[in-house]
Amino acid sequence: METASEPLVSNLNTKPKGGLRTMPFIIANEAFERVASFGLSSNMILYLKTEYNMETARATNLLLIWSAATNILPVIGAIVADSYVGRYPMIGFGSIASLLGMVLLWGEPSYLSTKLRMGIGLLFSITSMVSWAIVESIRKQLAIKEGFSDNPTGVVDMSVMWLLPHLMMDGLAEAFYTVAQNEFFYCEFPKSMSSISSSLNGVGMSVANLVASAILNGVDYVSKLGGKESWVSNNINKGHYDYYFWFLAGLCSANFLYYLFCSKAYGPCKSEVNNVYTEK
Repeated sequence: METASEPLVSNLNTKPKGGLRTMPFIIANEAFERVASFGLSSNMILYLKTEYNMETARATNLLLIWSAATNILPVIGAIVADSYVGRYPMIGFGSIASLLGMVLLWGEPSYLSTKLRMGIGLLFSITSMVSWAIVESIRKQLAIKEGFSDNPTGVVDMSVMWLLPHLMMDGLAEAFYTVAQNEFFYCEFPKSMSSISSSLNGVGMSVANLVASAILNGVDYVSKLGGKESWVSNNINKGHYDYYFWFLAGLCSANFLYYLFCSKAYGPCKSEVNNVYTEK
């Protein structure tokens, strides 16, 4: 007697999972993460000073440590995820760790001035882009050498640790500049405008993203004139992303020089003036 073997549940949906259907969840996740991150960094100094009676230096240093840790830990989490625990358990653990990082903050006071820390952050942003440009140039040479010129998805024999200097510089840039900028707005604005001052960083980030989009479109348009391959081509092995990163490093350098001019024109901050009077 022959018996037919049939699945208990027929698989009527043969379409692969993922794709555009997952985009709303990814966008929502990133949006909430950014709201939490920028909302915390913009208001935490005010909260620590008013609720915990912390000095500005100590509160700022706590945020520096938190920002540096949250920017460097993802690369460690990526290595652990790919090597040991898998992606999804690591995402769950990372979400919990991120929440704890927003609650548990620590360190010693910093005595670097606000404008000095912003300048240091801008210098780290320059070195971050330089590092990225160098690594991309090396990656492209390896890709061509290994025969991936026409295969943008080909995986080159190159360790992910090459990205570590860029990620470290990027984290230090945000730790120094973003926190110091929030402190600058809060300390320099009148107390009656504390809510406005805490939101200016978000406004700056919005404008920066729009400018970044315009720069990318401009580079794409100009670099492919005359039928040339765009610097930001879909095929990263035929494009020149290293040139693009060098261009961004140049813009960061010009921005640093402009910052030095504005810093000198602005004069001393209120906290610096108060420290002079206190010492006298």
